[in-house]
Amino acid sequence: MITGQVGLVRKSRHPVSRIIEWVTRCDTSHVIIATSEVQCISAEPGGTRRRLISDYPHVTWSQYVLTDRQAHLIAGIAEYSIGVRYDYLACAAHALAAITRTDTPPRIQQWLANRGPTTCSALAQTAITAAGLQAPRPWLPTPKDWALFYETKGWNHTT
Repeated sequence: MITGQVGLVRKSRHPVSRIIEWVTRCDTSHVIIATSEVQCISAEPGGTRRRLISDYPHVTWSQYVLTDRQAHLIAGIAEYSIGVRYDYLACAAHALAAITRTDTPPRIQQWLANRGPTTCSALAQTAITAAGLQAPRPWLPTPKDWALFYETKGWNHTT
């Protein structure tokens, strides 16, 4: 069962995904959350929405050992976020940090993370940590942070 698992989308052909991969120097451009065996939630430009998992041909799934309660909590948080605006400002901060090869100051990351809009990585972090599980640590994670986290867990994902 993959309900509640986090998926890393790799090697997308979408132009925005290509830019994300180039800026972050990582082949992971997007993070999704499985809400069933066939559906997922995607925080993306235009807002958070439900999609078919089959929309993403190159996904590496997390391997969290989830109780039914945790899986449903994660999926529920993701479902509840449908319609939430995408956080373009956070993306701009990520891009600036990547291009200048500096870190966004923690206070700015915290301020961005506590705003209403979300990103794919931040939504996954929120849902996973609400279930009491470990997720990437930055206040404002990126798909690359998730890819590096997968590597530390040995979840067969390469950057």
